[in-house]
Amino acid sequence: MKTAYFILGMHRSGTSALGGVLNIMGLEFGSDLMKANQANSKGYFENNFVYILNEKILSESNSSWDDYHFNINKISKDKKKIYIEEAKAIIKKEFRYSKSFVIKDPRICLLFPLWETACLELGIKIKIIIPFRNPMEVASSLRKRNSLSIEKSLILWTHHFLSAEYYSKNYNRLFISFDHLLEDTKKVVDRLYDFINFKGQKKRKEIESFLDANIKYNNMLLENFTKETPQFLQQLVRLLKESNFDNLDHLDEIRNDFYFSLEMFQHEEIRENILDKNKRTLEITTQNKNLEDLNNKVNLLNAIKDIAKVDEDYYKQRYPDLKKYKGILSEHYYKYGKSEGRIPNEYCDFYDIQTKEKFGNDELLYQTKIELTEQKDINREQKIENEKKIRIKLDEIALLEQSLGKQKDINREQKLKNEKKIKVGLAEIALLNQKMLKEKEINKEQKLKNEKKINVGLAEIALLNQKILKEKEINKKQKIENEQKIKIKLDEIALLEQDIVKQKEINKEEKIKNEKEIKTGLEEISLLNQSLVKQKEITREVKMENKRKITIRLDEISLLNQNLIEEKEINQQQKREKEKKIQQGLDEILLLNEKINLLEEKENSLEKILQKREKELKNKLKNIKLLRNNLNEVLEDLVSIKESKCWIYTKPIRDFEKVLKG
Repeated sequence: MKTAYFILGMHRSGTSALGGVLNIMGLEFGSDLMKANQANSKGYFENNFVYILNEKILSESNSSWDDYHFNINKISKDKKKIYIEEAKAIIKKEFRYSKSFVIKDPRICLLFPLWETACLELGIKIKIIIPFRNPMEVASSLRKRNSLSIEKSLILWTHHFLSAEYYSKNYNRLFISFDHLLEDTKKVVDRLYDFINFKGQKKRKEIESFLDANIKYNNMLLENFTKETPQFLQQLVRLLKESNFDNLDHLDEIRNDFYFSLEMFQHEEIRENILDKNKRTLEITTQNKNLEDLNNKVNLLNAIKDIAKVDEDYYKQRYPDLKKYKGILSEHYYKYGKSEGRIPNEYCDFYDIQTKEKFGNDELLYQTKIELTEQKDINREQKIENEKKIRIKLDEIALLEQSLGKQKDINREQKLKNEKKIKVGLAEIALLNQKMLKEKEINKEQKLKNEKKINVGLAEIALLNQKILKEKEINKKQKIENEQKIKIKLDEIALLEQDIVKQKEINKEEKIKNEKEIKTGLEEISLLNQSLVKQKEITREVKMENKRKITIRLDEISLLNQNLIEEKEINQQQKREKEKKIQQGLDEILLLNEKINLLEEKENSLEKILQKREKELKNKLKNIKLLRNNLNEVLEDLVSIKESKCWIYTKPIRDFEKVLKG
């Protein structure tokens, strides 16, 4: 048969200290406990579900915990039935797997009949523990916490204490003094162990460390209580001094005097005003409390998710063989302790939870760290392989640059040869001009014919120059097309690398295929570079052919000049015109040389642009590798987050899973 231990005590009367002691003894308080705060640093040991229902009952009755006129008999029977059913649901949910449990909330001093009926209908045995404290100490504490007057606090203490005593008469009960609990801890703890029928190892040291000096701040002797207080309060203080609670008739007389005095000195109208004020303040406090409760629930759910978390202090105390272990105890549990069946924390020990198949958040993080280190080693090997490939490609580029340098040297030599030929031609033309001055008797017809031939020769030279320009433009277009092809291939390589980043779980065969595609892309780039070299060779051959044609034309001009020597009858005016034309031809030849120089400068600038683009491509490849590594890490983090759910098969958590599924 289950047993419910009710702590019936006024606020600030040591109920939380008593709850902490019972918790250390091993009694269950439920899954959702009120969190500690500045007003109570050790914790309240109050179940939030119990607290919410009690607040609901009081607020629906237009009352609150500090209303000393509250009377449970004024609640209708229908509402009582609803409240009893709700209390039964809480007990079933929170204490289904507990043989002995504690229900603690100072409001139950006023609402005990409802919880009593709920336990009796569920077939649960009831035992009562009533903690008490000097009422002046309670009043002083309430003044600090709630800004209540001493007089009101004393009335509230009397109301709660007399109600708790009255409702618990029919049950086995134990009165505990807060002062005795702190001053004579061993004796009081032994009484508690006997009262709960405890059989096992007693935890006196833990209880003594829990009940330290900071658990109580206000201290006042009962002997120091003034005689100016009402008679019923003086009589109660006398009973507290003597710890004499067996004279039930005397307690009934005190209770009757107390409630008679309340009815006599506080009229109904005054009470209504107080209730309205209390109702308004209660609404504000309940809203704040609900917010705090929600935060507590969220924190509790987060704690429940990580049931397999390693408590290193507990783990070390539980297993003495680990005292000399110098490493991190949580890692020892993940590596060895879990497989050996060791228990990670006190919660799993108390509820006999098997954690072999459960994974806590810390363990998942530890596993992901190991996987990350392994992945980093793999990434290092891949990085070394990629660096080798890059070095090979850089060597190929260096060879191409060397070949381009050699080609430049050849072009310079050809340029010098052409310049020499042009100088020779100019010298010959100068000689011809000297000879032309000597010859005066050249026929007009021969002059005209020769002039026509010269014009034809110059026209042919102009046509040749145009052809050279067109061929250079064609070469430029071909270079641009080749550069575009290189860009397209590089874009394809970039796309392939992006596909590699997105597809993390591609098998080795697909990786090999992608690497082959990258290799083929690089081979195509090398082929394009080879085609560029071939194209340059073709342009050189075209240049050579054009230069040969120019030399042929120059030979023809020399022949014409020889024919001009034979002509003797040339007028001085015609000579001057011819000299002008010859000078124009020379100027055109100089312009052609300048254009050739410009084209060569453009070729050099294009080569520099190609070098810059190669450097940019190298930088892009490095950035792509960094992005790949970052995306791999992000994907691994997402996978670890997705796989980090850890649910415990206890009733509260199963209900929470139903809520999530719903």
